Amino acid sequence: MPDRTINFGESETEATYQIQDTDGAAGGGNFVVAKDTNANTVLLEYQPGSDTWQYAGDVDMNGGNVSGVGTLTADSVNTEEVGISNGSVIRNTVANRGGAIGLERHASVASGGGTVQLFSSFAEPVGFAMVINETDADMAMFAFDGGFGSVHELHDPGNVFSTTQGTSSSTNVFNDGSAIMVENTFSNSKTYHVIPFAQQLQ
Repeated sequence: MPDRTINFGESETEATYQIQDTDGAAGGGNFVVAKDTNANTVLLEYQPGSDTWQYAGDVDMNGGNVSGVGTLTADSVNTEEVGISNGSVIRNTVANRGGAIGLERHASVASGGGTVQLFSSFAEPVGFAMVINETDADMAMFAFDGGFGSVHELHDPGNVFSTTQGTSSSTNVFNDGSAIMVENTFSNSKTYHVIPFAQQLQ
């Protein structure tokens, strides 16, 4: 039995919604913020044992913002555009573990060794990526063969890309041990557009 219940209606039997402090250890159990009595469904409750809020339905923000988020864990993400802390943008992203990585990135990278992450090495990407230097109208094609993210340059008509970190006056696509990175070692910042065709193995 709940320790305490607040009914929203003329009586308990007629109430559509309830608030409850469910029975449990000393100090009370789960705190039910909203319960649908018609469906006997807890819509929202706080579970002190796991220190989490539990939702039974979808949450519609109605165009509002969500801020201050630490780690976001999701089975899938489907969005038109996501801004990330270094100023780059992921567009039309659908990411699902075991599915296509599908990161189309547009990023400005600072001069003199500035970097932006392309893939996590943990993902072991297998496939290809076209890296376009929009500032200088250059491009190159790279292949990834898994095995902790080995990188191979396939096509570089301007000879201004490499797979070695620190190569001067170059766009370098390499594995730094934890991620596949794009590095700019030119004397001015560059804007890159990366279009991958890759599959995540793990």
